[in-house]
Amino acid sequence: MSTSNELAKSKVTLDVDDVEVEVAFIHRPGQLAPIVFLHGFGSTKKDYADIVRYSAFDGHPFLAYDAPGCGETRCADLSRISIPFLVDTALAMLRTVGFERFHLVGHSMGGLTALILAHAHPDSARPPCASLCQRSLCRSLRHKVRADAVRRIFESMVDLSDHGHLMEKFLSLPFPRLFMYGEQNASLSYLPYIQQRGVRLEWSSRRAFTCHHGFRCSRSVHERASNDDDAALAQVDVTTPAVAAVSHCCHAGPGPPTTTVRT
Repeated sequence: MSTSNELAKSKVTLDVDDVEVEVAFIHRPGQLAPIVFLHGFGSTKKDYADIVRYSAFDGHPFLAYDAPGCGETRCADLSRISIPFLVDTALAMLRTVGFERFHLVGHSMGGLTALILAHAHPDSARPPCASLCQRSLCRSLRHKVRADAVRRIFESMVDLSDHGHLMEKFLSLPFPRLFMYGEQNASLSYLPYIQQRGVRLEWSSRRAFTCHHGFRCSRSVHERASNDDDAALAQVDVTTPAVAAVSHCCHAGPGPPTTTVRT
């Protein structure tokens, strides 16, 4: 690990479920509780590199890496990639950097990975320590995700959405939980249920709404992104001091079209 407060870039070769994976990651040391970021589909580790600009994170060790099939990470067998495979990759990376207890933040695909990981290892994952204001620019998706990995990733997400008991996993997390929703999802039938189970509900304003990736976005910017297949531009606003951000979106069958978890 680097001894500088600035982020260092590294690569490490891991054996994940008998598949060789060369993981590209950014990291820095620190004396406080570590922070681990898991990026979403179409994103990379670079989306979190500006953590060094926020004084709220000073002193916190940090880890972000490109998931198998994404960015600069190389996977010997793309057909093996799934959400469980991504969870195992996360565990292997945590062992590599020596993080035993950490604040876990995930977005979209990374949020689903984070939920499964936190449910399986509740004593390791902690509520994140601060909120982050970030602008995310996702261009040239084909350069960020290997084509051969796309089908397996989405099949795995849909299968977990249908059969993974994700709501039960979310409700059983042993730390504060917040569900943020927008105008379009204000009529979700399960909102009273999760509120009764101790989940804090937060309705976003008309100006900002929860998009399909689980972030509070400007409607005009989000609509612009949705209409452009080659360039997805989202202005992210998560500056409200809430307890943290773990986001997952997955729509299949009768389940909710968006699940946004703020832990």
